[in-house]
Amino acid sequence: MIKLNCWEFKKCGREPGGEHAHELGVCPSTTTIQANGTNNGLNAGRVCWALAGTFCKGEVQGSFAKKLKFCIECDFYKLVRRQEGLNFDLGTDTLLRVYSPEQLAQIYEQLQYSLEHIKEIEARLFSVEKVASIGRLAAGVAHEINNPLSYVMSNLNALNDFADAFTQCLKKYIHIGELLSKNDFESAKDIAAQAERFRHEKDLDFILENLNDLTSESMEGLCRIRNIVRTLKSFSKIDDAAMTEIDINEEIKSAIDIIGNEIKDRCDFVLELGTLPRYHCNAAQINQAIFNIIMNAADSIRGRGKITVYTEMAENNIIIRISDTGAGISERILNKIFDPFFTTRKVGQGTGLGLTTALNAIRNNGGSIVAESTEGAGSTFTISLPTAFDRTSTVLSTQPEH
Repeated sequence: MIKLNCWEFKKCGREPGGEHAHELGVCPSTTTIQANGTNNGLNAGRVCWALAGTFCKGEVQGSFAKKLKFCIECDFYKLVRRQEGLNFDLGTDTLLRVYSPEQLAQIYEQLQYSLEHIKEIEARLFSVEKVASIGRLAAGVAHEINNPLSYVMSNLNALNDFADAFTQCLKKYIHIGELLSKNDFESAKDIAAQAERFRHEKDLDFILENLNDLTSESMEGLCRIRNIVRTLKSFSKIDDAAMTEIDINEEIKSAIDIIGNEIKDRCDFVLELGTLPRYHCNAAQINQAIFNIIMNAADSIRGRGKITVYTEMAENNIIIRISDTGAGISERILNKIFDPFFTTRKVGQGTGLGLTTALNAIRNNGGSIVAESTEGAGSTFTISLPTAFDRTSTVLSTQPEH
């Protein structure tokens, strides 16, 4: 595997003797011998993001802290990170060797400021994606509520007619009682005959036989509406940062309940849910992650397909595996699918934040996501959630590990 240095990859011409070295100056990444060998590069050629004064994005960049947010979006940074894998060095040792204590203190302050700024952006992105998801589901949820609501209203109209018929019949029998109390047997006999004819005309015997069914169906429909609203209410808590214990399997079922009406014409669900312990987490974030990955799976399916959701305990981790029979993802873009705003959909059909939000939500709860895919043969996303995660610490990640 050829491991290029940054000036060889970017072809910036700022290496000693390069075509732009006189105009822009020699890049410090080519001459900082203290970093030689880091990430198998020459000098700082494969840790350039740790240095001030490199030339990127059309201008000479500032300090490590100020430029890092741009560097982690850089194709070269991602290439080095992918090539080095577990041996990847962000450049912390380089900082200690290159900068003075005063400069390091300033870098630390800048990093703290950037971290707070990233947290704010992440929270906003989470809210944007959540609102987009709710908007996408609005029509489907309305339809899902409208179905039981329609037959509840129909049943109530029928019950109203039945109540009117029984009221009229009851009044006749009350009148018969009054006549009998006055010994007016002849008139009572006439009213009784009228009541009997009314009973047959309104088919009150049939009404009595079906009354329980009508009320049971209506209660079932109202319970269905209540459950939809309750699930949607839980899902729509955009800014809820509360930590709580949840049943992962139940959350999966709730997500499918919400999504189901939108995709039931093209997706069959297979649930293989194992026995799991209750999980202490930010429920809103976990729900969002599960929802986004299932929706992503559904969007990948052409024609009719299948989504399988599998859960199990593996040592001290809860494993959630979501597989689809969709179009799959080409190897060329598989390492980009978690990048913010990356999408293969047409303009206006997606925010490009779904998988980014899912990744950050899972990482913020101490977990990880691994994506596997074969183009034309579907994809599998595996979520791993540690049951022993220390949630007193802050976990923040804006980039996936490719």
